[in-house]
Amino acid sequence: MWISSDLAKAVEERMLPYSNLNIHVAVMGCEVNGPGEARAADLGVAGGKGIGLIFKRGEVIRKVPEAQIVDALMEEVEKFAAEKTLEQAAAADALIALFPFPISSISRGGAAAE
Repeated sequence: MWISSDLAKAVEERMLPYSNLNIHVAVMGCEVNGPGEARAADLGVAGGKGIGLIFKRGEVIRKVPEAQIVDALMEEVEKFAAEKTLEQAAAADALIALFPFPISSISRGGAAAE
């Protein structure tokens, strides 16, 4: 199998709801080199003979039939998005713990306003 532009378009369209999370997804054409070449991507798919390899940061995590490539990839995107949302919430909580006062109470010089 080769990865068609239709598959790339389908993935691009299905990724629209996740655009605010800055998730990098690669759609590669070769099952041999694809995962390694796209190791900088958060998630991706590479095509083979009737199959698709779903990978996360360059490591193959699933092998699925060709007909299930997009759905399987989107299942992994949903999991990744949930993880990323939790990480962002934890980072926000950490900032609140460091700066427990309202930002509006900070003057331009960095000291709390009176």
